Amino acid sequence: MWGRDYIISEPTAVRYALIPHCGNWQDADIPLKSMAWNEPLLAVNTDCGAKRSASLLEFSDKGYELMACYVDKENTYIRIANMNQKDKLAELSINGHFSKLNWVELDGRYSEVVCKNNKVKLSIPPFGFKTLCIKGLSAESL
Repeated sequence: MWGRDYIISEPTAVRYALIPHCGNWQDADIPLKSMAWNEPLLAVNTDCGAKRSASLLEFSDKGYELMACYVDKENTYIRIANMNQKDKLAELSINGHFSKLNWVELDGRYSEVVCKNNKVKLSIPPFGFKTLCIKGLSAESL
């Protein structure tokens, strides 16, 4: 709708939801509800044997969100956002194999990531984001 650079040939379809809630948006966990509305769960029929869960990336605390993900050759880039009102510490578990991790700074520089037991400690300011580059990510262990 904003910044359109294409021809308007038909009405724009817009979907919206009103979510009644008590307290402020943070107490009602509106970012999680928004994510569920905008990115509905997709079920896939696979033969996973006895496994009940197989998440490649998991956050230890709600409020952190995976905002974007793309793959470029052997690098997987993920953008992580802190939707909390406070600077909350959390961990990102990477449940797969990888060869290297780097933070990607806004100016394109790479900086080192401290990773122990496939867990990355996250400290992102409220409503801030960071981009993580995961080199050689493979989900073979799932």
